[in-house]
Amino acid sequence: MRRWEYAVVVEEVKHLWTLWLQEQQGPGESLTQPIRRFGSDLDMLSHMSSKRWELVTSINMQDGLPRLIFKRQLD
Repeated sequence: MRRWEYAVVVEEVKHLWTLWLQEQQGPGESLTQPIRRFGSDLDMLSHMSSKRWELVTSINMQDGLPRLIFKRQLD
């Protein structure tokens, strides 16, 4: 069975993106920890691509902040 992990990248302010990893801790429980920040969308997309993250959504707005959702397969 394939297992995936998911990440959300949020544009906190113009051109400053923050990467958050979503990890399941138990039924209905999730923990989100900030991983790193990027000074531009190109830096962020380059990093995500180099770490085998696949973009799975277009930009979604939540709480007025643009968010991108990525996934990658766990080994």
